[in-house]
Amino acid sequence: MIDGHMIQGRLFDGCGRIGPSAGPSPAKASPATQTSAGSRDVRDLGRERRNQHRAHTRLVKLALKRLSKEPDLLVLHNGVAGGEFWSAETGEVRHFRAGLGKGSSDIIAILRPLGRFLALEAKTGTGRPTTQQRQFLDLVRNAGGFATVFGSVDEALAAVERARRGADR
Repeated sequence: MIDGHMIQGRLFDGCGRIGPSAGPSPAKASPATQTSAGSRDVRDLGRERRNQHRAHTRLVKLALKRLSKEPDLLVLHNGVAGGEFWSAETGEVRHFRAGLGKGSSDIIAILRPLGRFLALEAKTGTGRPTTQQRQFLDLVRNAGGFATVFGSVDEALAAVERARRGADR
């Protein structure tokens, strides 16, 4: 994809197809301001996506910070290219390069003392898990772990409480 450019008569914002163009042919169009009926300016969509990403990042960080205070949890931030280890004892954050791959949950935790695996997927606003994320959550549940989607720190804490009681979601 080409950020903010016309490709075969359609607008792209760098993240995906926006819609059919209106007006001149792709070679003559001004991609930064081109709109189609009912669609928004490409710059507005890019700004909205950045804001959604920031909200998601903030939710994950707040949940990690709060969950790391639970003495019976080992909490990991699962980044596809790396992660962070949050120590419950010291509050220290250690960075490492790893990751479970595309579709894996944002937060991975191990419930002590039995070692139960938890997968917590953060979603903000109207966000929904992708097909790969749903497959990962199902994989965890089928293996006896706990997997769920949360939209707030309180929902993440409630999910951990359900996991403590033996639920699978």
